Amino acid sequence: MIRTFLCLLLLASRGLLPNASAGEPKTPYAWPFTTENGLFHLWLPKDTAFIKGLLVFPYHGTGEQWSVSPEVQDLGNELSCGIVAFDQLGKLPDGTQLGFPGHQKSPDTRLLEAFAELAKQSGHREVVNAPLCLFGHSNATAFVSGFGGKHPERVFAWIAFKSAFGKQFSEPAIYPIPGLVLSGENDRSYFQDQLETVKKLRKEHHARMHMIVEPGGGHWGEGPRGTQTLPIVMAFIRTAYHLRVPADADPSKGPPKLIDAAEEKGWLGKNLDGVRVRDDKFQWSWKTPVVVGQLLEIAPYAQFAGYKSEASWLPTEEYARKWQEFCQTGSLAP
Repeated sequence: MIRTFLCLLLLASRGLLPNASAGEPKTPYAWPFTTENGLFHLWLPKDTAFIKGLLVFPYHGTGEQWSVSPEVQDLGNELSCGIVAFDQLGKLPDGTQLGFPGHQKSPDTRLLEAFAELAKQSGHREVVNAPLCLFGHSNATAFVSGFGGKHPERVFAWIAFKSAFGKQFSEPAIYPIPGLVLSGENDRSYFQDQLETVKKLRKEHHARMHMIVEPGGGHWGEGPRGTQTLPIVMAFIRTAYHLRVPADADPSKGPPKLIDAAEEKGWLGKNLDGVRVRDDKFQWSWKTPVVVGQLLEIAPYAQFAGYKSEASWLPTEEYARKWQEFCQTGSLAP
């Protein structure tokens, strides 16, 4: 409760907290389609007969900024994916607090109902069945595990961006789904046990997830509007989409069966050697000094010389090389 309050206070101080009143605009952006309660929004790519997926962003931190960014919309056009964003801080008409899908005050059915309403409004019935990429920043990572844990068959990828702690993405149902866990080197409040958790879940459950510690990164995306961090996130979404969504998928005919992410067909990347510990001021740091911006080993699964069981799982060679570059420099070359 205290952590959530502090997070919301920080959002408010930065002017990132969305307006919670139903029916009022949450950002200057005018969404083409919005549910009757004003909490769920849909954007559709241009010149697309039917969409093949949805990128889903809760309004929390970077989720609000990135859901309307030109970069993410360009990616939506490229992949024929729509964008759904929602205000998890708003209130429903009956006065109840919305919370995250999967939360006891907002069951996952709320989002499913929103998909149905947005599909009807837009005339794109495939919105109801489209495969999903779930994004969550900070405490909104609870959305990733909350909804994804109940509907893993719908999810082609998930992202825990600057999450508060490792438990937020520790949901068995999402372990077979490609996942990105990204923390900032200088985020002393929220970079806690994520690295240890990724290693543990890789070792014990063969989770298809990987870790990025952003060199010099804080709790937000670096650069104007997070444009320095966003490219690696989009590279992962693009890679996971092509890996898991069949080329002939047509959600207008029903839910597509997603392609399994075979562990042995991926690449592996060496994780940083380090453990995070908390001091008496509730700030987190390395137990012993760690050089974050370093060139980490990558190799095909069968050829990886390090500890396979604890290494980051990377979907493809192309993405593995981008992961390696970003982990060393904190950016991607154009």
